Amino acid sequence: MKQLLFALLILPIGLNAQEPAKGTTKIIVKNVTYNDAVQALIASGYMIDKSDKDLQLITTQAMETKRMPCTYKLQIVIQKDSSAIITGVFKINTKFMGVEDDFKPITRRGANRSAYGESFYLMDVYAKSLHGISIEYKQ
Repeated sequence: MKQLLFALLILPIGLNAQEPAKGTTKIIVKNVTYNDAVQALIASGYMIDKSDKDLQLITTQAMETKRMPCTYKLQIVIQKDSSAIITGVFKINTKFMGVEDDFKPITRRGANRSAYGESFYLMDVYAKSLHGISIEYKQ
């Protein structure tokens, strides 16, 4: 009986748990409002660059990562079904032969300690700070 109860308690956690696959570029968090997204950004230390409540769109100012020499920005769009779609861009803050890097989409690829890995990790941390009912990773 205890084993059955334990299994029933763990089952919902397993249904919502998903590891992001390589190539993931967007994170979808269910049951999030526009105000939830703005408040979570501010609480996490982000500065808002653009905010349009009519379009349900928020873009952050560029932020430096702490562990890697790169800059990243997040974009959050709240859908009609109260799903937050989170994407972002990043660039490495070095010049190669005098040429600065361009912003590229944040994508889950490479090692966790790479610029790709660090920027995706920070996007994922923000997504989890929204405390939605589920998180889904998409390519």
